[in-house]
Amino acid sequence: MILARTLGIHTDVAVAWQCLSAGGWTNYAAEISRRTSTQEDIR
Repeated sequence: MILARTLGIHTDVAVAWQCLSAGGWTNYAAEISRRTSTQEDIR
């Protein structure tokens, strides 16, 4: 994991931070699947 190497932390710590801040990849995937075409056009 690039972030972990850059910060000099263990990958488990980086993953734990990611889960706490964003809720994990499953939540991200669910959010993407709920987007409408209008929302995608704005970004």
